[in-house]
Amino acid sequence: MFDKLKSIRELSEKSYFSAVDAAEITLVEHRMGIVFPESLKALWREFGYFGLDKGLKDSEPSNQFNRLLTPIEIEGLVSTREDVGFSSPSDERIENAIPFMAYSEGGCFQLMLDDSAVYYFDDVVGSCLEEFIDKLSQHADFYRD
Repeated sequence: MFDKLKSIRELSEKSYFSAVDAAEITLVEHRMGIVFPESLKALWREFGYFGLDKGLKDSEPSNQFNRLLTPIEIEGLVSTREDVGFSSPSDERIENAIPFMAYSEGGCFQLMLDDSAVYYFDDVVGSCLEEFIDKLSQHADFYRD
């Protein structure tokens, strides 16, 4: 799973990977009363949270910087609706979705809790999390086309 992302770990100076504690995931799920999609938990377990500004097929770093949020940041956006430095990409969140990855303009992609489809505003940019991460791994700003 997420094979293309493995090739990116050393690709860009701005790309970074930091561990996410499994206990943090469980704690946040309990406090929020939800279960994160297994694909998101697998991503956190394998890569932690990370930021990307350049895909494998990009010749230069993108003006976009995409960062996977930590469980605590997701909780801050969803549960308390506090300003944690990011916002949803629109005023209305998609029902049964959570913000999970921030992009440069201060918004967040949304991930469906039931089938893991990924949304950028109202557009599906990945039918599942793995497809979205594969596209992002190729071109860091693919969703802007």
